[in-house]
Amino acid sequence: YTLAGIKIQLGKMAEAESLYRQAIADDEIVGESWWRLALLKSVFGDIQEAVDIINEARERGINFGGEGDPVVAEIMEKYENSL
Repeated sequence: YTLAGIKIQLGKMAEAESLYRQAIADDEIVGESWWRLALLKSVFGDIQEAVDIINEARERGINFGGEGDPVVAEIMEKYENSL
């Protein structure tokens, strides 16, 4: 996650996204990978894609954890307010 954070600071969003997606592919049960990818998409990309990522994670039974739950709630609220 540190490397992805550095990529974001450098404006290399596609590389950060790739790192998060690789983390999910490596171990899909780690909720942090999912919510960080959703956050990246919601801030720098597409709120709908962020929601799709969250929904896919939920369908797979992923637990976002104490740090991720408020992030996910904020993304979902942002999405609902955009409708």
